[in-house]
Amino acid sequence: MTNQEKNAVMGIFAALFEAVKDSGKRGAPGGHLYAAVMGHLTLDQFNQFMSALCKSGKVRRAGECYFAN
Repeated sequence: MTNQEKNAVMGIFAALFEAVKDSGKRGAPGGHLYAAVMGHLTLDQFNQFMSALCKSGKVRRAGECYFAN
């Protein structure tokens, strides 16, 4: 993986986390998050990013919404 690719991946993580964090207590619906990135990521890739954020402990999922920890 090149440095440019690594930076792109980290940028995606940061953008998704910021969107979840900015949603506050109401949470960020997964469908809305995916709609924002669907021109850049497949659904499977999106799910992998969100799963990694959840595993990191920065984000938790409840139903179809994501919340910042």
